[in-house]
Amino acid sequence: MNDATVKFRLTIDDVSIEYEGSESFLKNDLSDITNVLSRLLDERGATNLNDQPSGQAEAHAASERSSRIDFSTTTIASRMNASSGPELAIAASARLTLVDQKEIFSRADILAAMKDATGHYKTTMGSNLSATLKSLVKSKRLNETAAGTYALTANEKDVMEKLLAQQH
Repeated sequence: MNDATVKFRLTIDDVSIEYEGSESFLKNDLSDITNVLSRLLDERGATNLNDQPSGQAEAHAASERSSRIDFSTTTIASRMNASSGPELAIAASARLTLVDQKEIFSRADILAAMKDATGHYKTTMGSNLSATLKSLVKSKRLNETAAGTYALTANEKDVMEKLLAQQH
């Protein structure tokens, strides 16, 4: 039997589970894990949205959307006092992660978001983007999840969330 490979992420409150592997696991074992996760969250007093009447769940989702950070790349770069290519690349990555809700993004996505910050972007930043991304991966500010695909590191995401939340 040829078992397909699947990938998923489940996030409830501040708890995340990521899985990449065989499809049979999902069919056979996922419900056990979600039951354990549900019990742990109940012990912590977390809210289970599935137990709420649909109107309350929708209101919760709407309030969560309204509290989400919604800044342009220009605003994020300004809040960071970004003055270099690497800083603008981080601002663009923060925009893609925190505003656009992309867990991973391409080099082209980063470049497009950088170009949106017209007051900060210089054409040399685009010319130097490969070296910039390489240095950001090396300094552990970005992860390269696959060739040409990036994500903010957990630490960098936390730093950016805190910076932008202070000034929200």
